[in-house]
Amino acid sequence: MVWLKSFLIWRVAFTMLMAALPCSSFAQNVQISSLSDPSFGTISNFSVDQIHSQNVCIFVRSRTGAYTITATGGGSAGEFVLASGGNNIPFEVQWTDSINQRSGQQLFPGVAFAGTTPNYEVPTCDASSPESVSLITVIRQNVIRAARAGNYSGTLMLLLAPR
Repeated sequence: MVWLKSFLIWRVAFTMLMAALPCSSFAQNVQISSLSDPSFGTISNFSVDQIHSQNVCIFVRSRTGAYTITATGGGSAGEFVLASGGNNIPFEVQWTDSINQRSGQQLFPGVAFAGTTPNYEVPTCDASSPESVSLITVIRQNVIRAARAGNYSGTLMLLLAPR
């Protein structure tokens, strides 16, 4: 039996488009919170996709409240991969403008996805401004079956920008 342990280390990056925004302080324009490192743990069931979903709060101050999210992985060309020595496991990243979802719009490395419903009133996540989106990571069952045993880890960078 093959055992896989995997986790992702999130690096969250922000961008600011000062020309389009009335505020001069970057931290007042975009924010991601409630983001944690997902862990797939030890994978022993190779007949199903491994899905990790988490609710995330995003705050974007812009004229429309709309935003883009761009994901980049730790692979050589920004691919979404988990690595263990010389072995790689590709994974998918999905995003949706609603919470408690297990599937969403697939993101592609370095390609901006246009989102529409951030929390644009309060720049923190609390009882008055709860999480607003789902971030989903998926390892497909065919990839799991072909993987070698090991402790896998990877990096995912998220770039949030008002639009």
